Amino acid sequence: MFSDQYHCSAVADSESVILSYNKAELLAHLEKYPANMKILLEIFSQQVRDLRAINEIKNIHSAKKRIMAYLENEMKGSNKVHLAISLKDTAYKIGLAHETFYRELKKLEQAGILIRKDRYIELL
Repeated sequence: MFSDQYHCSAVADSESVILSYNKAELLAHLEKYPANMKILLEIFSQQVRDLRAINEIKNIHSAKKRIMAYLENEMKGSNKVHLAISLKDTAYKIGLAHETFYRELKKLEQAGILIRKDRYIELL
């Protein structure tokens, strides 16, 4: 919203609806309705916190500890982590080769530390 060019890309891993807004109209709307600006700032603040957490997790040398830190960070008041992205994308997100990620998840599962289901991982 605050640059002349958008320098990022995205990939949808499921069927999606894409919305496009006129930048000038969106900024005018946010100026007119400050409560909506506050909501947007809260979203941006959460994204910054999430990025900082992921960067900290990526600095963990041990793949097992990195995976556990990621899972613990993603738990939202329960012992389950719902997977919004594929395991391969999750591996990429935390800076592991997907083969390493799969292998370590299997070891954690065999050790009775977690259970993998279709769209979530449960810590035991």
